[in-house]
Amino acid sequence: SLVYSSFDKTMLNNNKGLTSLGHYEIGAKFGSLMKILMDSLGKSWSPFFMRKAHENTVDAKNEITCRFIELAFIYMVGGFFIICFSEEMIKLMTTKSFYPAMYVVPAYVYGYLFSIIGRLASNQIMVAEKMHYLLPSNAVSIVLNIFLNILLIPKYGAVGAAIATAIASLCSSFVLGYFGSRLYPIPTVRKRLLGMYALIMIFTVV
Repeated sequence: SLVYSSFDKTMLNNNKGLTSLGHYEIGAKFGSLMKILMDSLGKSWSPFFMRKAHENTVDAKNEITCRFIELAFIYMVGGFFIICFSEEMIKLMTTKSFYPAMYVVPAYVYGYLFSIIGRLASNQIMVAEKMHYLLPSNAVSIVLNIFLNILLIPKYGAVGAAIATAIASLCSSFVLGYFGSRLYPIPTVRKRLLGMYALIMIFTVV
């Protein structure tokens, strides 16, 4: 956790200086609004998942899938809202020297959005009582994040650090999703999730 949270900041400071680190920190603060939303809703999602999973019926698994899609939709809308108004929020609440942080926020928010898959998979792994399967995703995330930071920060600065975090989060979620679907299968949500990701990416570009 210490390596994951401090390596990018250390690299930014050493390669781009305190200005770039300041942009990253401000962008991360605004992006972390997404974490607050996800953590607050997650407090009700996990107990719901566990209750339905222990029923272990087809109807219960279908309910898990439907509720997860609803939750993912709320996360996506919340993330898109933060991305859309990140420029206005930063200009309203910071000074001109921090305006470049607005380019960090979207990539940082996507890091949280990509972790949606892991929100489902980690519960699947817990129900199966195979917690050691959480380790590979953490290892992938840390190694990939360090590699991408080394690759992207010298060229793109704070935005590169945020992109590295987002890509590492996506790959980590894929690993978690693979193990989760093997250990506790539920009706697939893949197509609907991909559709939502495609839509939000298109609107973000626009």
